[in-house]
Amino acid sequence: KVNNKSVTTTDDGRVSTKLVIIATDPLTAQTLIPGVIAPAGRSVTTWYHLADTAPAALAFGDSLLLVDANQNGPVINTVVLTSAVASYANPGQVLVSSSTLGLDTSTGAAQGVRDHLARLYGVATQGWQEVGVYPIKYALPAMQPPFQIQSPIEFGHTLVAGDHRDSGSIQGAMVSGRRTAQRALELLDLR
Repeated sequence: KVNNKSVTTTDDGRVSTKLVIIATDPLTAQTLIPGVIAPAGRSVTTWYHLADTAPAALAFGDSLLLVDANQNGPVINTVVLTSAVASYANPGQVLVSSSTLGLDTSTGAAQGVRDHLARLYGVATQGWQEVGVYPIKYALPAMQPPFQIQSPIEFGHTLVAGDHRDSGSIQGAMVSGRRTAQRALELLDLR
């Protein structure tokens, strides 16, 4: 529980402070802080495949994020993770991560992902091994028009950070974190 200048935890009881910073998802922030309204969310499913294809044949062997500009399938983006960080898989293995909108993890959805990846990478994917599928119900805040790029971060003596305070993305979360840290320094006269 968060109050004006204190946080009550189940382990340590009440902890008093000069300033509280909450950096969490919007649904949790909404339950902790009066005045925070969680925007609608978007669901994303991430698919992981071990590819039986040489890394050089996929995205030119680079760690490129591929996006289908024609939107001809379920995959919104895909990347050969082991081209970015080889240690994400065992030596000699090629790990591909792909994202789709929604929560459909059915056999039909899996085949649609595999077919779309074949078109995106220009290789056969029937030998690719699905090693993980992770549907995330509230992956990102929706950015519906009219979209306000920055939402308030200050709620009394509590600051709130997260992608729901800026753009619904990793970039938005980082910008929000920086904005919150700068405001905290100002409020604590450390700047």
